Amino acid sequence: MPDWPAPSLFPYLFLENPWPVAVVSWAVALVCGFYALRTGQRNLRWAAPIFLVIGLGVVALAEMIESSREIIERQTQELVDAAAPPLDEATLAELLATDVSLRVQGQDVRSTEKEVLLQTRNVHKQLTFTNWKVHLLKARALERGRGQSYLLVQTDVQSTQDPSMAMMGDTPLVTSWLFTWQRTEAGQWELADIEWLELNRQSPTADLLP
Repeated sequence: MPDWPAPSLFPYLFLENPWPVAVVSWAVALVCGFYALRTGQRNLRWAAPIFLVIGLGVVALAEMIESSREIIERQTQELVDAAAPPLDEATLAELLATDVSLRVQGQDVRSTEKEVLLQTRNVHKQLTFTNWKVHLLKARALERGRGQSYLLVQTDVQSTQDPSMAMMGDTPLVTSWLFTWQRTEAGQWELADIEWLELNRQSPTADLLP
């Protein structure tokens, strides 16, 4: 699992988790209102509704706007849902860049959207999945319109049509993946690079791909 730094404070507090800022604003509004009633100070009378509106505004802003990290995280989940049975190739095609690459141990084994879709289709033809569970999903936004997400997922295989992959049958396969995303000029996020990191805590090899 990658040791990524905590997300940037400003988008996290105002777009992803606005409740601390909102609660503090409402607490200040309550205190100002209380002392305004006791002392009759006009400044406090104005401050109370201002802080109340600030708290409401922060929550509304977070509901309306997704941070880049949230978008990457959501699209990674959409990618998982589309790749899980039943295969949704249309959604996968929307998420993949036309020049997306699939890498194993740093080596490109597939280098276009069509090749990656064909690879995914072959996996579903040769393996039968009975369960599909995400154990961990992390995302981060990087500079220059790029971002990454890390996925740890368990897939239970009931049977296989490929004798060379019989050792994978009827066992839980725990795989980890690193996805690199790129924001297009139109503002859409596309999956530019897929790296298969581990298979059951071991380094995978390209010959394991159907």
